[in-house]
Amino acid sequence: MKYKPYLKKNLLSCVVLIILFIRIALMIEFCLIASNLINYCKKNIYNFIYKILREENNFLKLIPQKSKESLENKLNIYLYSVFYNNKITYDRI
Repeated sequence: MKYKPYLKKNLLSCVVLIILFIRIALMIEFCLIASNLINYCKKNIYNFIYKILREENNFLKLIPQKSKESLENKLNIYLYSVFYNNKITYDRI
């Protein structure tokens, strides 16, 4: 049985569409994996800096125990104080 020309073109276009969908799905999956990896690395970097601050500078003693600030805010306060001659006051916190 011979294929008609339009059927051949339709089959080819279906194959191309399937390949495109597979490529798009792989790209989306790669982006999700990359974003998870970035978040994981960011979390590890923050934890590393947090340990340095806790062990070396006793920075956490300056922050009230009752405050529920995130680690990012604490690091931002610390970096702010480093750039402004280590003047940390509770007003800035």
